Amino acid sequence: MKKRCALLVSVLLLFSVLCGCGKEPPAAADTSADRAVTEPVPLTEPAAETETESAAPSERQLYTDYLTGGGYDELLYDYDDPEATFRAESCLADINDDGTKELLLHITNTTSLGLRGYPAVTCLLGVQNGEVEMLGVAFYGAGSGGGDYLFIRYDTVEKKHVLEYEEFARDGMFSNTMAHYYFDVRERDTEGKRYGTAGEGNVVYKTAHTLRSSFYATEGAYASEAEKIMRETTLYREEDGIVTVYLYDGAYISEAEYDAMRDRFVEPTDPAYQMKPVTLQNPVPAD
Repeated sequence: MKKRCALLVSVLLLFSVLCGCGKEPPAAADTSADRAVTEPVPLTEPAAETETESAAPSERQLYTDYLTGGGYDELLYDYDDPEATFRAESCLADINDDGTKELLLHITNTTSLGLRGYPAVTCLLGVQNGEVEMLGVAFYGAGSGGGDYLFIRYDTVEKKHVLEYEEFARDGMFSNTMAHYYFDVRERDTEGKRYGTAGEGNVVYKTAHTLRSSFYATEGAYASEAEKIMRETTLYREEDGIVTVYLYDGAYISEAEYDAMRDRFVEPTDPAYQMKPVTLQNPVPAD
C-alpha cells in the first residue's frame, strides 16, 4: 500500500513539472521605448535671423537712400551749393500697376529766380530687382524758352490715373508749342526718346497719345510753317498774323476738340495720387 502511494505522488510531481506548475511569471515588458515616442519633445528656440535673411528694404528706404546717396547730384547741378535752397513735393503711388510704388518727385530751386519763375526738375523713380531706376525726368529752366514737367493726372474718360509729360517750347512772339504726352506705363519704349528744347527730358514708357497746340507767325522765320498748315487743313485759327493749330496723335483737330481733350485729364482727387510737401532729406511722403 505504501509503495502504491509513493508511486502516485511521484507521478503527480512529474505531471506538475511537465505542465509548468510553480513556474515564475514572466517579467513585465519594458515600455520605456513607447514612452519615448509618445512623450512630447520640447521645442527648441528659433535660430536668430541672419542679415541676409532679413526683410528687404522698403520702397521708402530704397528711394531715400538712392537720392541722398548721389541721386540728387545728377538731378540738381547746384545741390552741393551751401547757399542753394530747395522746395520739394512728391507722391508715392503704384502708377503702372506692377505691385511696386513709384516715386514722383518735384524739386524747385528757390534760390535762382528766372524770367518765368524758378527752375525745377521732376523725376519718376521705380524699383526693379531691388534697385532704384530713373523712369522719367523733366526740366523746367524758368527762362523764356519754356520747359517741361511730369504730372500724375486722372483720365475722366477711362477712369484711371495716368502719367503726363508736359513740354512747352517758345521762340518769342513768333512761335510756341505746348505738347502733352500720355504713356502706356505697362510697356517700355524700344527706342529712347528725348523731350524739351534741349532734349534733356525723357520717359522710358511707350507713348500712347500726344496732344499738341502750336502757333506760328505768318511772317518771318516761321512763315513757311504757317503756310503749310493752311494748305493741309481748315482746322486752324488765324488772328493778328498768327496761325494756331491743334493736333491729336499727329492728326489735325478743332479747337473745341482740343479743349475737350485737355479737360479730360484733371488733377487727382484721390489723396494717394496727390503731391505732398517733403524735404530732400526725407523725400518720400508720410503714409
